[in-house]
Amino acid sequence: MVLIGLETHPAGRLGDQPAVGLAQTLEKLGFAVGRLKTGTPPRLAKDTIDFSRLEERAADNPPVPFSFLSEAVWIKVGWNVVLRVGWGVGAGKGSRGGPVPAGV
Repeated sequence: MVLIGLETHPAGRLGDQPAVGLAQTLEKLGFAVGRLKTGTPPRLAKDTIDFSRLEERAADNPPVPFSFLSEAVWIKVGWNVVLRVGWGVGAGKGSRGGPVPAGV
């Protein structure tokens, strides 16, 4: 299921058709069925964002390898994407709500 604004739409992976009814069929066959958290962050259309209200967080420059096993980083200097952080409704610095990162 994909959420766009207040609407929901059945959707599959990267343009694939949704597997509507698959869970029900597996359940009828006796399989235990549950949901997995994909960890996919929400995506926002950049023309709907007021960037002046977001805090800018600079990336490492030069980039630092994620793993100590890596000798180099494939991202070239200057290719980094600026991270901007917004605060949700009722949230703020130091609150329990926490930041809402937006890598845009």
